[in-house]
Amino acid sequence: GWPGNIRQLRNCMESAVVMCMKNEITLDDLPPTISGIKDAADITVPVGVTLEEAE
Repeated sequence: GWPGNIRQLRNCMESAVVMCMKNEITLDDLPPTISGIKDAADITVPVGVTLEEAE
């Protein structure tokens, strides 16, 4: 679900529409709070964990 209130969601979507350079909004156009994409710096995997376990 959306982590904020409905006004925040509306503002986020309006911003995506305005900033989008294509005819459709993709995950790249959305902030991480919606898209679920994290910066690589935010992702940590302990030593010894397999790729399958990390996913």
